[in-house]
Amino acid sequence: MSPRIALVVGLKQEARAAAAPLTIVGGGSAQRTYDLLKRAGPIDAVMSFGIAGGIAPGHVCGDVILADAIIADDIYPTDARWLKSLARKIPNPRIGAIAGVDEMIGCHSIKAHLHKTTGAVAVDMESHGAARYAREQGVPFIALRAVADPHHRALPQSALVGMNPDGSTNVPAVLRKLARRPGDLPGLILTAREAGAAMRSLLRCRSLLGELFGFDHGVQPLLDLRGKGEARRPLFVEGNIGLHGALSIDAE
Repeated sequence: MSPRIALVVGLKQEARAAAAPLTIVGGGSAQRTYDLLKRAGPIDAVMSFGIAGGIAPGHVCGDVILADAIIADDIYPTDARWLKSLARKIPNPRIGAIAGVDEMIGCHSIKAHLHKTTGAVAVDMESHGAARYAREQGVPFIALRAVADPHHRALPQSALVGMNPDGSTNVPAVLRKLARRPGDLPGLILTAREAGAAMRSLLRCRSLLGELFGFDHGVQPLLDLRGKGEARRPLFVEGNIGLHGALSIDAE
């Protein structure tokens, strides 16, 4: 019998790219992600799949990040065997930690601070809710994310209001913000282009992963990475950086 694998994403567009039997679709709350995973019935493994913000130098738009840990209120190591399986299937992946946050990070200085204080290379709003669930349930977890905005890119304010709680695009909110901030337009166009490039990377990855998303092994004990690696520390609330992420289940 095939394992039941849950794919956790942030956007409906990512859900379409994932093309999974069970998809949890996000929109701003890691707690919702956790709750929806618990309501989804028995799950054998969890993958976080989608785009992410880059926060480390040397990572460019479209780079694929395979997370060896998620850093939020705690450090959540990912499944080592699943990570190795994905690294064999995906060309030139970048392996590193992903920071979990509660709001979109649009400021370069905050990105730099987040990288410096956690050692993470990318940031998203879904993975830490999924990692928490997987740890509590004792099931394998992995995160595969494609970089959209690189570390030096500041997101325009108009882009920060563009996601509904169900993972759909809030076009009216973007247009209202843009009407008040017309100077955001060039940055908004660039943001859309970079998101599109990241989505194309995800689609290429999906075509390589197969029906089981690279999960071709039994349950592997999780490694405890506390105290190891590059300056990895849990993320505590500071300014607008929080501890909860963004998600919901898509039943379509």
